[in-house]
Amino acid sequence: MQCVLSGLRIDVVGLISEAPSGSVMRFFQQEALVSSFDYLKTAIKQQGCTLQQVADASGMTKGYLSQLLNAKIKSPSAQKLEALHRFLGLEFPRRQKNIGVVFGKFYPLHTGHIYLIQRACSQVDELHIIMGYDDTRDRGLFEDSAMSQQPTVSDRLRWLLQTFKYQKKYSHPRL
Repeated sequence: MQCVLSGLRIDVVGLISEAPSGSVMRFFQQEALVSSFDYLKTAIKQQGCTLQQVADASGMTKGYLSQLLNAKIKSPSAQKLEALHRFLGLEFPRRQKNIGVVFGKFYPLHTGHIYLIQRACSQVDELHIIMGYDDTRDRGLFEDSAMSQQPTVSDRLRWLLQTFKYQKKYSHPRL
């Protein structure tokens, strides 16, 4: 699941059973992509263009573009990369991206979790949220609560996404 806040992509990327309790936040820095041009392949697919169309618009041959995308060319010229980025509407030069990861059970989802996620969003370009669950612990929390029905894992994911739905500059998540 994914949502976009002010150009920041937030992914709820997975579930972990019996994850350690509490929330842990870690930031990872993605290495600058020097010899890997996978992001260009993705951009070309998203644009729905053929390699020939991209090559023609960028002033290179289809063969050269293919070799570049398959990492056969290690040091392409800045002019060719700039033309390619311009045609695909990508930032050039590519800047380093800060990626954050938040782990938590979010049961119950409370203001501490919300603060943690908002704080993480303010410090990274991309945030991945990993939601864990522990059936035994969750059942105990439910039995000790005033809730009439135990929320499912799907309910908890929905709560997490709904919490950020009404934030400024939010785009609907792709589920």
